[in-house]
Amino acid sequence: MGNNQWSKEPLQKALKLRGYSRKTIKTYCNQVERFLSSLRLKNTDVTTSNVQRYCLGLLERGISHSSVNQTISCAPSPY
Repeated sequence: MGNNQWSKEPLQKALKLRGYSRKTIKTYCNQVERFLSSLRLKNTDVTTSNVQRYCLGLLERGISHSSVNQTISCAPSPY
């Protein structure tokens, strides 16, 4: 999935069906958008390596483990 092709609507719908609150849905969508914007190339596929590198960068910047875990939870699946 290239990051210029991501639409938050399917994620919003899936989270809504799972009973997530509006605030949580907004937070998850924002996390995904930040992750995708961190990819250097516009057509980069989302891989486990990309997610790990992004999360490690967050930890190195002093972001809490709980926040990083939230990022992992809402990251688009590479599969």
